[in-house]
Amino acid sequence: MSRGRPPKGVNHVDSIEASVQARQRLKVLLQTLSGELSVQQACEQLKLSEPRFHELRQQWLEDACAALEPKPVGRPKQTLLDAELELLRLHRENKNLYRHLRAAQIREEIAIAMPHVLLPRKDDPDSKKK
Repeated sequence: MSRGRPPKGVNHVDSIEASVQARQRLKVLLQTLSGELSVQQACEQLKLSEPRFHELRQQWLEDACAALEPKPVGRPKQTLLDAELELLRLHRENKNLYRHLRAAQIREEIAIAMPHVLLPRKDDPDSKKK
């Protein structure tokens, strides 16, 4: 004699967060797999044609198998999306442009405060040629 709780069977579906219709469809699909319902009975309950039922069941089984595929152990590698890379590039470009702007502002302040620095020197031989 086994101990513990009796198996819930298809009633496990009741604890899943989904719409009532989705849970009902899943229960019927499980019942057809366990032999509790025939395909014709399932089609009547779900109001589906037989080809649509088979299509729905096949898709459900494929999705279930895909969800159960083994996954690599550990945390997945962090990959930057194209948008994130573009954002980083733009951030660097923005910092660079800000530095150039600040340098231009400083040169302008110097030119306003000390205009004589910009005038050519009288003792410079190159300035006489101009």
